[in-house]
Amino acid sequence: MLTLKSVAGGSDDRPEEKMTSIEISKINVGERFRKDLGDIEGLARSIEAEGLLQPIGITRELRLVFGGRRLAACWRVLGWTHIEARFVDVSSIVAGEYAENEVRKDFTASERVAIAEAVRGQLGERRGGDRTESKRQNLAVCSDPPARSRDMAAERAGFGNAETLRQASAVVKLGTPELVEKMDAGEIAIAPAAEIAKQPAERQAKIVALPDAERREELQRIKAEQRRVRDEGARFEQEKGANAFSGFLQKNGRYPNAEEAATIAKVDGKITPSADGQRHTPLRPDTKEGRARKKQEAAWSNELWRVREALALLSCNEADPADLLANAGEFSKELIGENISKGHAYLNRFAKEWKRHAE
Repeated sequence: MLTLKSVAGGSDDRPEEKMTSIEISKINVGERFRKDLGDIEGLARSIEAEGLLQPIGITRELRLVFGGRRLAACWRVLGWTHIEARFVDVSSIVAGEYAENEVRKDFTASERVAIAEAVRGQLGERRGGDRTESKRQNLAVCSDPPARSRDMAAERAGFGNAETLRQASAVVKLGTPELVEKMDAGEIAIAPAAEIAKQPAERQAKIVALPDAERREELQRIKAEQRRVRDEGARFEQEKGANAFSGFLQKNGRYPNAEEAATIAKVDGKITPSADGQRHTPLRPDTKEGRARKKQEAAWSNELWRVREALALLSCNEADPADLLANAGEFSKELIGENISKGHAYLNRFAKEWKRHAE
């Protein structure tokens, strides 16, 4: 069962509560999924008039799970020092100690997206970027593969399947606040909301404001336009060969925005048009110093990835070391013996630095 507990005292002995008042300055916002918070002033006016209808969600460690816009409106605009919050026990969701129907009932779609992200984080999904299998082949795998972790996160966040979670995530990431609110209120279903979210903000606003019947007609027009753009991308690929621009058109059924077009221009090395009619030129090659800096940053990223991967894998081990070694072959013991001293020494150094940075 998904539990909602008071976190004010941090004690497991306190009676369970739906909500509790938390000092805002103690909440760790961290890196939020939504960067554009939209009309915070308008939201603040609504909260001031009607009250905070939906509390924010936090972990036991006071990390924000959802409700970033509400938190910003109450803190930055209204000047609140405390806010109503409820504890989202992500660990219990990962462990399966929950009821999916309760998750669906208690949280909005955008809140369940945030819960799914937190679940995937705890599941320890492997995020190796473009690293090849050759860099991973010596690492034992003790967790579900990424595809399975996506399915599990979707299921435990009350979405039923990974595709619905993907669509809802797209709305949270790309949709205007008004579109997200309509989805959360159930006025626009997740699938059509995901299609609307692919449009520029101005067009999203117009579609959201339409009556239901007219909105359905507009979605049909959008789908027809997507087919036309995908066909255009296929023709472009036939004429010019495969490239990032033709691939983008075929995958997304739309022209890239300015930021996307600038990236594609750099990848293809060609002038690239964007949806707003601008044409983006490839960036000049980096300087020697810039290339050296990027190379060093990539090396640090690789080193940190290996440490994170090793720690994640070690944290999965639950068997008694004595039992493991009693059943290990001589070959495994020899490999362990070669690396255990160096690994132990590096982990001690890393833990010392980790503690220093945390302080």
